[in-house]
Amino acid sequence: MRAPISLPTEQNPARTTKYDLIVSEIVSTERGYVQALERLVDLRRLVQDQGVLAADVVDEVFGKVNALIDFQRRFLDRLESVSLLPTEAQDLSVVFSMLDDAADVYITYIANHKRHLKAAIREQQKMLMATGSADVLEQVTDHAMIHLTFQRPYSRFAKYSCFLKELLHEIQADETKFAALQATSASYHRTLHKAGMALMEMSLNDELTKLWNRVEDWKGLQPNTFGRLVAFDTMRCQTGHHGRSERSFQVYLFEKVLICCKKKFYGDGSPVSLTLRLKGRIFLKNVLDFDTSSEPPYRLNVHWKSADGVEKTTILFASAGMMESWSTKMRQLWDRIPGSSS
Repeated sequence: MRAPISLPTEQNPARTTKYDLIVSEIVSTERGYVQALERLVDLRRLVQDQGVLAADVVDEVFGKVNALIDFQRRFLDRLESVSLLPTEAQDLSVVFSMLDDAADVYITYIANHKRHLKAAIREQQKMLMATGSADVLEQVTDHAMIHLTFQRPYSRFAKYSCFLKELLHEIQADETKFAALQATSASYHRTLHKAGMALMEMSLNDELTKLWNRVEDWKGLQPNTFGRLVAFDTMRCQTGHHGRSERSFQVYLFEKVLICCKKKFYGDGSPVSLTLRLKGRIFLKNVLDFDTSSEPPYRLNVHWKSADGVEKTTILFASAGMMESWSTKMRQLWDRIPGSSS
């Protein structure tokens, strides 16, 4: 266990500034994060050494946690060293620039963390059979703890964005330090964006695999012609120009088609496990136009050609942000189609 290092702000509370408080929070929470990663590494070692999980399953559950802890220890050492300097001598850009060294590690972990989480839930009972300290095993005592444990690296990496923003606000009077930290922040945010995109791509791939296995009848459609899956969610939809029918569907937006599915139910109303029924599709080449509402309820109205004439399908969203995201993606796909009315 690492011995805590006293910060200048703790020694001179009367002269504490907002900047000092931010640095103090970064250091104290970073120590807590490293300790949490050390417990996760201990759990990995425990289940591997005791043969509780096979080697390939250990990798499936824990991923690159060893690489994470190796980096975070070095990051914390540099952070603590800089925090002990007089405030005017501190340059936190040299600390946060280290995040570039861990870019690949974090992008990989963040992209796969949902898979690690699912594997941990699946193997929970086996891991609890291991013999070890309570603080190590408590990480998998229940599903809530498993979520907290395996989500933590992503949450911490994203939290650096808030810290950098606060630090930049406090040091803007020092042009040299501000410029250096601003450049570091820009590099970090590029990595965070790449990690988010990698996570989205992984989620889409996982959902696509599930979809292919769940739909019982494609009704003559050929899924291999749909193109790439771009977005999916469970949302309410209205059909008809007057919105006479409103139901909840699992909606999937592909490069060439929008499809709606619904869970299959038994006669008594209980759902058939995992099975989906295809309830509708709109080929983007048949779309005439889109329009959205700027006030709740947030709606995306899709006007499209069918064999019976012009139809309207409305997708309802919980927030303006979700509506904007879907409408932007759909319009971008539509604009690429030869002969679209864009």
